[in-house]
This record gives sequence, structure tokens and C-alpha cells, in this order.
Amino acid sequence: MSNLAVIACVYDYMRGSDIEERLSYYSRFTDVIYSQDKCLSKGIAFISLNAENISYVMAYKKSGRVATKIDRLTFTKPICLEQPLLLKDVQNSLPKKLQGHFCSQTSIGISAFSPKVYQSLIDYIRNKYPSLLVKINQLKNEISGVQTKYRGHSAEIIAHEKDAVSLALRISSFADYDIPTWKQESDTAPFLKGYDNIVLREDQMIIHDSQVFGDWKKINQFIVGTVEFEKEGHKLTIINVNRHRVEETLGVDLLMYHHTYKSYVLVQYKRMTKDGNSLSYRPTDNSYTAEIQRMERFQRKLLDAKEFRPSDYRLSDEFFYFKLCPADIKEPWSTKMIPGMYIPLPYWKVLLSSDSTLGKKGGRKISYSNVSRYINNTLFTELVQNGWVGSQVTDTDQITKQIQQSIAGGKSLVLANYTPNENNT
Repeated sequence: MSNLAVIACVYDYMRGSDIEERLSYYSRFTDVIYSQDKCLSKGIAFISLNAENISYVMAYKKSGRVATKIDRLTFTKPICLEQPLLLKDVQNSLPKKLQGHFCSQTSIGISAFSPKVYQSLIDYIRNKYPSLLVKINQLKNEISGVQTKYRGHSAEIIAHEKDAVSLALRISSFADYDIPTWKQESDTAPFLKGYDNIVLREDQMIIHDSQVFGDWKKINQFIVGTVEFEKEGHKLTIINVNRHRVEETLGVDLLMYHHTYKSYVLVQYKRMTKDGNSLSYRPTDNSYTAEIQRMERFQRKLLDAKEFRPSDYRLSDEFFYFKLCPADIKEPWSTKMIPGMYIPLPYWKVLLSSDSTLGKKGGRKISYSNVSRYINNTLFTELVQNGWVGSQVTDTDQITKQIQQSIAGGKSLVLANYTPNENNT
């Protein structure tokens, strides 16, 4: 977090009440600090309005000199803590050798946290309030001005890979704070390579997990990264299959297998572009016709699955879905998903045969304005997560062929294999 400071701003009840009122109206306030105090020009502030607990985390920056050796600080972007952090609880959780330092650094006034005290505070938040840590990290990235190197088509591919990974994590019941820190490795690396715990080996565990997607020997030469997430016995293995450079990759698919429901789902990403004042997708790209034909051939070859258990029931056994969305990589470190429309293949065919998707010149386009019903991120996650949609594929040879055809078509394929803790299901 270079060029960012972390400070504690502790106020008594009277001053705190004034600040609370300003925050309620303006979501910002100002204060002053002596310029000789150790305080960088911008950073994160932990705010206590009663000298008893921390109730806000905010961004601050120096905004001008008030008088000789006195600088004005402007505090913005407030994160209101639903459950304030009691200063005594935090202090008691720290190593004894740091407790005195924490006490002095959270006395009345503005003080800079020392690195060890700040790290101990972050460890406390990570253990007690992990969702708050996600918000703090997002705020840090926002005010530090982190910029991505990705541009143009590379940004589109990375954005869709990022979304595929985020979708797999949500379907597998992982929360935002379970996701490790992401950092950009290079301007050509796939999104998955940006995770700190990337696994680039072909040990027996990874090979075993990959078998659900077909013959490992046929696809392992295309593996560019494997990352595993584990929590309370639940395990998610994500494999990125693509040897093309990001800027040469033609699209992104997500192929997910859910062990509980023995269910596959494939999501194919399509980019919506500006069309006047709206966004739309036109099914005219070179690969589109071949992709549709491949989907239809795949469906015809699937073995019919008989229902043996209540969990085998589906509202729809549809396997293929399009996700139409804009490509936005402004915040690659964010865990937010890209908003968009999930459209199952049969519904897609209905839309393309309807007059509602005809443009003024007779061309076809899909947009929010002419699709009255679609599945959003929240609903799609819940449907797949609970086994209400998805196929029951028993022939892994067909899956292998799907993978090979995606690779041959120049696509990035994200394989996600979710194995829940059977003791909790």
C-alpha cells in the first residue's frame, strides 16, 4: 500500500456528535493536523466518534494548508460499520507488547498507526469481520488509483474470465472475503494467474478433479493455471484451459460441474456493445454459427438421465446458457460480478425468431430493451447452486470434445469443479 497512510481519528462525544451530523448530511467532514505529525498526503482513516469504538472507515487526503504548519484533512467515502469495533476488544486481542502502542495510537486526536499495530488490527478484522476487510481493501484500491494494463480486446477477455471465476465461487457458496487478493501479473496473463495461491502442477489431486471433464491427457497441455479454494470441507477447483495470449483469445466459456446434483452448466460469454444510447449484441460474429451448431450436436448426444433421487429433479435440464454483458475491467481487483443477461439456448432461439429482436434494417440484435425476461446474476447463481437447472451428463467423452472444440476455436475455457462437504449437505 505504497503512498497510503493508515491513521486513527479519535474524538470525544461532543466533537463526535458534530461529525456524525455532518456525515449524515454530506458524507464527508474536515479536520486539521500539524504538518510535522507523521501523516502522508492520503490514506485510510479509522474513525471513533466517542473514544470507545471505531464506527467508520474513510478515505482521507490533505486538502490545503490552514495556517503555518497546520494542514487541512478532508475525509470522504465513509464505510459505516454495522457492528462498531470496540477499542478495548481490539486492544485485548493484540499481543501484549503491542497493546500499549495501540492504546496510545487511539487516544484522543489524530495518530498514524504503526505498521505492526495496523497489521494486528487487520488480523483482528479478518478473523471477526471478514466482510468488512473486503470493503477496506476495495477502498484502498480505489484511493490508491490502481490502474489495469489491460486495454481493448484484452480487457474484454479478462473481464469475462474474472466474471466466470466469480460466478463459480458464488455458486459454490464462497463469500467475497474467501477470495484471495488478486494482482495483475502482466498484460497478457489470464485472470486466474493473478491469484496469490495459483497452482501450476499436475499432481494426482488435480488430475483426479479434472477427470470429471474428460480425458486429462487430451487437455493437460492447454492448462495455464489451476487454483483451489477450500472452506469447511467444501472445495472448488478452477482450471483455466487456454494457451493463447489474452489479446488473441476469441471468447470465454465457463463449464461447471456440481457434484451434489451431478450437474453440468456451460455459460458462453457474449459482449454487448454500444448501440445508440443502449447496449446490444448482434449474432453476426464469425464463430457464432459454428458455436450454435456445436451446442445442438452436443445436446443430441447426451444420454438421457433417469431420475433416481429427489436431487435429480430439474426445473430445466438445459445445459447451455449465453451471458450477454458489457466488458468492463475498471476494477479488476473487485469481486463484483458483471451485470448481464443469462439466456438459455431454447429461449435464445425463441428470441431470434421473434419480430421483437429485428432492427430497423432487418438485422437481429439482443438488448435489454427487447428482452422482457432474462435471468440475472442472483437468480442464476441460486438456480445452479440448488440444482434447479443443469444437465445430468454421464458421458465424459462428450465433455472432452466440447473442451477440445472450445480450445480449437481460440477460446479461454474456465473449468470449475465444486465438491461440497457431504457432512453438511
